[in-house]
Amino acid sequence: GRRYKACLARHQNALNAQTLGGGSSIDKEGVIRRKRCVKYSYKAALFAVADQDPATAGKYLAAAYEYVREVLHGRGGGAATEAAELDVGSEDFGEWLEWKAVAEHLLLCMCDLRVSAGQLADAAALLRRHRQLYKGLMGPLQLRFLHWEWLSCAHERFAEMLVRAADSSSRPSYAAAANGGGAALGAGGAGVAWEEQAVFHYAAAARFASLRREAFE
Repeated sequence: GRRYKACLARHQNALNAQTLGGGSSIDKEGVIRRKRCVKYSYKAALFAVADQDPATAGKYLAAAYEYVREVLHGRGGGAATEAAELDVGSEDFGEWLEWKAVAEHLLLCMCDLRVSAGQLADAAALLRRHRQLYKGLMGPLQLRFLHWEWLSCAHERFAEMLVRAADSSSRPSYAAAANGGGAALGAGGAGVAWEEQAVFHYAAAARFASLRREAFE
């Protein structure tokens, strides 16, 4: 109600007060400001979720995700090279790992909102886009297993979201398809696309877990 709107307005004002520079390079001050923006946007999203306003929550989560993406990709074409060359024991590496973990958390929050709303295609597209955006940002070779570990966990979490949504759905065809049942799906097929089925993501989770073991060894 009124309290929610006041909190949301306060966080929006805080966001508006942050002046973000453009360009392909982000300096230290730009990183600090984006960190504040992520904090304000995420808190605004939590207020929106508490007030059962998923559209507003999704808007602020997407904004927070974009601020993180700008930091991790804001070094131009050298972003992947710089990530691979980071010293594991350095403060820069710790900060890079923190930013990447935040991006991953925000992604799953956005996916959860969409799956809960029955927007399976949008949720699957978000996960697919994230994989494309971050496939070049795996970090130092000796810790490459962390990238595969997160992908495995992300697909498992996504599968669990689909199963939970299917269990609460009143549409039998939706529930069966989300759990991997029903007719074969594809171009022109009826039901839920293969990428929107829990079985697809459980299989992906197992595949990435295998890559994690290989990288760790």
